[in-house]
Amino acid sequence: MAFYLKDELKELNEESKKDAYEWRKNYSEYERLADNGLLDDLDENLPEVNDGSLAAALFKLPKRVVDDNLTGRFRALDADDAWITELANIYWENKILPNANAQAPYQRKIKDVVRKSAIYGGQPVISLLMDKGDATSADFIVPYCQDVRLEPGKASDMDSDIIFWDIYYTKKQVRDLIEQAEAEIKEKSTENKWNVKALKKILEANQEEERDQREDHEDRQDRSVTKGGIKFCIAFQRGVKAPFYMYHMSSDTVVREWENPDPTGDIPVKYMYCYQDFNNPYGIGIVRLAGGTQNVLDIMRQYDVLSTQLGIRPPKMIMGNEDEVDEDSMIYAQDQNWYVGNAKVDIVEMANQVYNQLPTRIGMYKTSLNQIIPTGDTSISAESGDPSYSKTPAGVKFQAASLSIDDEDFKDNLHEFFESLAKNLINLTFANMQGSDLLKLTDDEREILEKAGLEFPVNEMGEPTNELEIIWDEARATFDFELDAEDSKAKDEEKRLEGLLRIVELRATDPTVEQSLAMSGKRLNLGELFTTIISLTTDNAKIIEDVDPQEMAGMQQGQMMQEMMQGQAPQEAAQAPQVSPEEAQANMEAVMAEYGVDQETAAEALMM
Repeated sequence: MAFYLKDELKELNEESKKDAYEWRKNYSEYERLADNGLLDDLDENLPEVNDGSLAAALFKLPKRVVDDNLTGRFRALDADDAWITELANIYWENKILPNANAQAPYQRKIKDVVRKSAIYGGQPVISLLMDKGDATSADFIVPYCQDVRLEPGKASDMDSDIIFWDIYYTKKQVRDLIEQAEAEIKEKSTENKWNVKALKKILEANQEEERDQREDHEDRQDRSVTKGGIKFCIAFQRGVKAPFYMYHMSSDTVVREWENPDPTGDIPVKYMYCYQDFNNPYGIGIVRLAGGTQNVLDIMRQYDVLSTQLGIRPPKMIMGNEDEVDEDSMIYAQDQNWYVGNAKVDIVEMANQVYNQLPTRIGMYKTSLNQIIPTGDTSISAESGDPSYSKTPAGVKFQAASLSIDDEDFKDNLHEFFESLAKNLINLTFANMQGSDLLKLTDDEREILEKAGLEFPVNEMGEPTNELEIIWDEARATFDFELDAEDSKAKDEEKRLEGLLRIVELRATDPTVEQSLAMSGKRLNLGELFTTIISLTTDNAKIIEDVDPQEMAGMQQGQMMQEMMQGQAPQEAAQAPQVSPEEAQANMEAVMAEYGVDQETAAEALMM
């Protein structure tokens, strides 16, 4: 597979910047709307207030869409040992997820990605192997979206063979890079090729750059905060062992070169998309669709506040000698005296048809906004909200279903994104970790690995230890990942549980159910019924235990004997011999051995 060469990076990067700017030139406006910011050219006579519905909806979206626990299962694609698959799943839960806390805990980062994808249309994340002092761990960061650029002319991140990431380093971080480079050169490491001389020259030049004003966040542009540093660009290329480059923008010098660490050849940049039309490679967000309506609604809200202010403190018309008027006395207050002399003062009421229709207009635009953003009509009374929406139970249920469709579609995007992210993180880990790692397991986790064929060392008592030393060279594999569809599964299980409970209720209210089934050659398996109900109610596997076959046979024979005794006359029952479970089992086995019959036939013979 062919790759881009080092001397092609500068021209390609400039082209990608021009291409990205054309698609993302409205991002500052999207950010203002998402932050509920005021219009830059707001009329100075209008109050500084917004409606804020769109901004609130963006914060509520991840609360509904992101599962409390994004769970799934890895599967080794090129390893015959089943324990490697199980090890990957255990290592993911015990090591990778808890340590994926660069910038913030991983769950909070995922929610941030969902919100930002709704703002911009698409939000990138970048997977990295990070040195965290005592250990190396796979993690991901959420960069500012305008720092990441796709290959020009491509339709999406998955369509791009090269992706650029602008990164700004402090002087200390550049010194750390130099120390890392010198250490790797001294150890004769072959993973990275460094240009230490160029790094030192860049540090000495102290050429810090600020971000391009067009590519900075709208909220940061007018603030005296750090906006840049020593600017580098990392070029990621798709392909197994594809060359990655880190180069300095100003001097156009490559300072580091290494190979794609993902054995599948995947690029460690993943986009979470809101909507895709495959024209805009950076996606289409909710803010782009709803921004115009939100602007109108904000203005209507400002007019409403202004009209309220005018109604409470209306303007006054003064006729006559104004020199005799004490305007400071003309305020709205209890028992307030107005001193106007010989002048005439009239309150000017501004009420007209436009003011009277203002609440209706606000409701109209609110309805339009609710139809665009995934919140639905949340009004309660029959008079509020969209009058075309039914307030009957059926109408409310329909609205809930519409909202559910939007959320389910967004969840599908989230699940696809998380699957590709998790796959990238686990492959980075198992392909690049070196030496060994000590993993402490629970009893259940050790049992899973043992059943999958992994042998554990034993202690002095002959019991297996719960500490596993992972020899990474023995655990190499490439993996796929599939997310559990928790919501669909939960809804399906809820319906099944409801149906089973109805069967229990029917049996309790109608004692002829089992007799009717028997007449049709059927019978109700109560054990299976209650086992399924309990399994759907709790995930505690220890509540129901399997019965030993011998114990089961004794219980069955004891039950048959009890039924037989209940059918005898009282005096016959008193004379019937009492049989212990051990004797019952012995009798059962004797009949089976002598006549060559199965357990059920032997039990019936003994009962007879």
